[in-house]
Amino acid sequence: MLFEADRNTARALAAYTQAIELGSANFYPYYRKAVLTATRDAAARVQAEQLLERAVMLAPRFAPALVMLADVKVALARAADALPIARRAAALDPARVPARLALARALWAVSQKDEAVRVAREALEPARSDPERQIVQRLIDTYTRP
Repeated sequence: MLFEADRNTARALAAYTQAIELGSANFYPYYRKAVLTATRDAAARVQAEQLLERAVMLAPRFAPALVMLADVKVALARAADALPIARRAAALDPARVPARLALARALWAVSQKDEAVRVAREALEPARSDPERQIVQRLIDTYTRP
């Protein structure tokens, strides 16, 4: 965590990897390694999915891991698997915009388009900042574009 605070991502990633290799029973190294590596390519997303599943097993009420796991599953074309995870994240933390947006994305991916638009629109209410509102509005615009 200190390496990340110092913006030393390489050392943070090495530390998280070492903790995982040593069999850490704490969710955080699994979650943070997934965050730091998930966007690289499909293989990295598969690894992130495994890391996030372990993180969720260790901390089932940690909504950010659930949000990311749902998004990774959608990206891996496993939206049907993502939907219950996204619903759980949104139920655990209904005031968090990311959880609501993950649910909207999962709904959209399983072709529940009207429900996805409704959930996205509902995410405007808890949005607390202009950047957060803009993110929500972009998703709504994408989903409602003819």
